[in-house]
Amino acid sequence: MLGSFKLNFILLYTICGFITAYIGVYVFKRDYMGRIWGALLIGGVGSFLGALLSSAILKSSMSFLNIVFALGSSALFLFLYHRTSRYYHDYY
Repeated sequence: MLGSFKLNFILLYTICGFITAYIGVYVFKRDYMGRIWGALLIGGVGSFLGALLSSAILKSSMSFLNIVFALGSSALFLFLYHRTSRYYHDYY
């Protein structure tokens, strides 16, 4: 069974990935393969990798800097995914 710390860690960084995916798809109107689901997947992966990297650097797993680093890495992953994928609309 997951402890409350691990559950909070997973929930916090999943929400960070969802926030960046939502902003990328609905606010900036970016097109990703898989639409919102593809953006959620890439944003979540970027958020967790950023959280793990910042935890290793800062020696803390849940601080404000870790959250900012996770949001930034999630946004970076979404930006790179948008730039490298050649997804075009089906509805043009």
